Amino acid sequence: MLPSVAGAMEDETITVPAAARLLGIEAHTLYRLIVAGELGSVQTYERRVNGRSRQRRKFTLTRRELDAFIERSRVKPGELRHLAVAPQEESPDRERGGPRE
Repeated sequence: MLPSVAGAMEDETITVPAAARLLGIEAHTLYRLIVAGELGSVQTYERRVNGRSRQRRKFTLTRRELDAFIERSRVKPGELRHLAVAPQEESPDRERGGPRE
């Protein structure tokens, strides 16, 4: 039986630079989120051969983990109301161009 398209999408792996572009942030910011435990990743080692053997550490993320992070980070309407600055009322002196306090 073939996996569903939705299941294949969720298990898709994404590199850190590609995930950073999707989130609209810099790659080093995404690495900080991974190190802080805000976002899970899979650490793999890639062996490159360019005349010599070399191993390099590589982080990848699953689409499912990236989508879960986006949902956890989503701000609901009214959540930031406590940060709004209340409008100040104009004093009668200020309206007439009088002295300011």
